[in-house]
Amino acid sequence: MLGLKLGKKLHPKVPLVIAENPALFKNYLKGLIDTDGYVKHTGRVQLKQRSKTYLQQIAHLLEKHMKIEASQPRVNYTEGKPYFCHKESLTVYGG
Repeated sequence: MLGLKLGKKLHPKVPLVIAENPALFKNYLKGLIDTDGYVKHTGRVQLKQRSKTYLQQIAHLLEKHMKIEASQPRVNYTEGKPYFCHKESLTVYGG
């Protein structure tokens, strides 16, 4: 229905129905943070993904739907594998 596939995604992207709906995107982002990120006590959020393109799409949707200007993803290596990170101050759990 939403276009989400089970298991690991080689080339993840936000499904169109979610990308076009601000309320759905906010809930999608909450789930993404729950599974692939964390929130520090300062309110800063970090997302970690293998796909730079996916995080760039998230950054674009943050600006479009939530008026949050996100920085470009930065590379971080974990066990010799490149991962891309976003580190932003977001408020996504309220209201």
